Amino acid sequence: NRELAMEQAAGDETFLKELIAIFIETTEADLKQLRAAFDAGDNNRASAAAHSIKGASGNLGFQGIWDKAREIEKLSMAGDLDGAKENFEGLCNLLNEVKDLMT
Repeated sequence: NRELAMEQAAGDETFLKELIAIFIETTEADLKQLRAAFDAGDNNRASAAAHSIKGASGNLGFQGIWDKAREIEKLSMAGDLDGAKENFEGLCNLLNEVKDLMT
């Protein structure tokens, strides 16, 4: 949602690019935490990482990423890490789409 993203950046295209760069950096770190949580079988940590991604993506209007992160968070909270893992690749692919837009 470009309109929401521009609103967050106060209409400043350069600032928006900076916000998106920060989003990519923090989301990549959250994805590493999510992967580590899956490997450790840690539902709480997985849920927290997904929640972080959900919040950041929502602030910038990245609905697809928000939807995937929400699903991972919900499944992790329910103790279904296998189901959460099934959404991980899709989440990574959506982040890659954002990265591609920035190049």
